[in-house]
Amino acid sequence: MQIVIKIGTSLLEVKAEQLIGNLAKELSSLKGKHRFIIVTSGAIKLGMDKLGIRSRPRDLNKLQACAAIGQPMLMDIYSTAFSRHGVNTAQVLLTQDDFNDRVRYLNMRNALLELVEMCAIPIVNENDTVSVHELEGIFSDNDELAALLAIGMDAEALVLLSSVDGLMRDGKQGSDIISELSDIDETIFSLANGKSSSGTGGMLSKLRAAKKASLAGVKVIITNGRKKNCVQEALEGKAGTLIKPRCRVTGKKKWIAFGTREKGELLLNKCAADAIKKGASLLAVGIVECKGSFNKGDVVKIIDANGHVIAKGISNYSSAEITAIKGRNSSEIEKLMGYAYGSVLYRDNMVFSSDLQ
Repeated sequence: MQIVIKIGTSLLEVKAEQLIGNLAKELSSLKGKHRFIIVTSGAIKLGMDKLGIRSRPRDLNKLQACAAIGQPMLMDIYSTAFSRHGVNTAQVLLTQDDFNDRVRYLNMRNALLELVEMCAIPIVNENDTVSVHELEGIFSDNDELAALLAIGMDAEALVLLSSVDGLMRDGKQGSDIISELSDIDETIFSLANGKSSSGTGGMLSKLRAAKKASLAGVKVIITNGRKKNCVQEALEGKAGTLIKPRCRVTGKKKWIAFGTREKGELLLNKCAADAIKKGASLLAVGIVECKGSFNKGDVVKIIDANGHVIAKGISNYSSAEITAIKGRNSSEIEKLMGYAYGSVLYRDNMVFSSDLQ
């Protein structure tokens, strides 16, 4: 079973070596049954400690500098802890662009699969030194990164290790834990409060990540990472909050739905929107407006005449080309452009918004 484990900054604020040591001991004992990928935060906090900085800097350059200083320290802790049990670790630093580009995405996936085949445990973190996504809060303290990896690696489970036992029923520490969820709606989101002091995450970001992963067919458990055998207890259903998987999309559509950010928007007329809802591919004649700058092969939003996002998909044309051919019949396009790729978006390369809710 492929398992992705995410460890947040709040868990590593105190006695990071001890916590990672305990986790290394537990995962080493489970490697006969499962294969693990760890997504870790903590580099910035370690860098801050090394520099004697008490409060998280607001300046992005300072945060990047802290990450650069803390990252090798963080990897040394993991390497030392796992080597005690004869397990190799591998550092993997990623950015959003590694997911946006389909080729880079597949190369990343293949590299991680090879590491796992070698019985090494990849230790994954956002590359904060060159990317400001997480620093600006876009990656939600690596919760979203963990969800994207779980989806991309076809993991059976995503374990989000927290400083609390799970999602509290009334949103307050000490109240009863919700042991199982079939869906995450606005009522559930309202139970999440605040974020960690040194990180950018919190229960809300974990729930958002859990919703995304569960829609792609991944079982998610939010549980307390400070407790003994926390991963095994979570996988056995003895601890934490379980979010059941609901597989709405498969294969390449997982990447379209969750693995990349949209680069543009296509506004359709009513006839075109109705047609693709019934299973048709998108033709240029139905496009009213093209927004954004994108290339052939990028993912774009598809918007109906009422302004509702109804789908997203891989464009067969660039934004410049679509601007030139929008509203035209297929027979006109080749005469105008000197070439034609067929439909602007093929039905098999589209994912509907109704599948992502």
